[in-house]
Parts: sequence; C-alpha cells; structure tokens
Amino acid sequence: NIRKINEINICLVGRKHPWKGFIDFLKPFNEGKIIGINNVYVLSHDDLSNFDLSKVTLVRPKNDEEIAYYMNISHIFICTSWWEGFGLPPLEAMACGCAVILTNAGGVSEYAIPGKNCLMYEPRNQEQLISCINMLVNNSQLRKKLSYEAIKTAKKFSWEKSAMQLLEALKD
Repeated sequence: NIRKINEINICLVGRKHPWKGFIDFLKPFNEGKIIGINNVYVLSHDDLSNFDLSKVTLVRPKNDEEIAYYMNISHIFICTSWWEGFGLPPLEAMACGCAVILTNAGGVSEYAIPGKNCLMYEPRNQEQLISCINMLVNNSQLRKKLSYEAIKTAKKFSWEKSAMQLLEALKD
C-alpha cells in the first residue's frame, strides 16, 4: 500500500519489437496527448535507444521484487502488445493492485474481463488507448473498482495451480 493518493503513476513493459506496441503509448505521451500523469515507469532490458525516453523513467529491473515495487507504486499498468499468448505482466500488475489497460490481444481473455477487472482496447488503436488512460486518470472510483477486481482475479492464479493443471493434462 505504497501508492501516493495525490499523483498518478503508470507502469508498462517497454519492448523494441514493433508488435509489442510500445510506440502506441510512447508517441501520444510524448506528443502531450496524455496528461495528468506524474510518473511513467518503463520496465525493460531491451535496447530502447531508438525511442524518445526523455519523459519517462527507464527501469532495468534486477529481480522480481524490483518489478513488483514499480507495479506497486503505479496506479495504472498498460500492456500495449498487439498479440499475446497468456500475457503474464498484466496479471502480475493485477496482483499488485494496478488498474490495468490492455489490448484485446488473444490469451489475456483467460483472465481479463473488460469493464470488470480491466479496460481493453484494440491493438494499434492509439485513440482508444488515450481514451482508456484519460478515463482512469479522471475517475478514481473506476481505478479503485478495477484494482479491487484485479486483485480478486489474480488470486485465482498460481504457479502451483498451473503445475497441477499441466500434470492433469499430461495424464490424459
């Protein structure tokens, strides 16, 4: 419970591969189309030297605890990927209590329920992403509701449960 109530922080994973959609957030943010944000934390080990990172804080996390720290001080987590299998980072952000915005990108439908535990937009649609961000920046009640439901959702998943499901599938 370390989020400051008088600011809005965003966390996202920055990847250099175009299909990860990092530019879909960074371009409108750098152009001033996204306002009301105090800090943007970009978690990455990729070479992001081709991007203008002058308005964000690049974090090269040393371990899972550092990733969790930045998710825990952030109010909003954004996943910009144009396609995902399961999409673990948004679920991890949910476990940390972030209000999550993610793309309608495949495997996230296993846990992401738009309007209930997240906001969802179509991949590559920067205008929809901007709208989702503005909605959460300007509506603290919605942020709290999505955060609460996200934590409940994340509690349904664990590595132990995944291992048991895999063992069950292998038995058949």
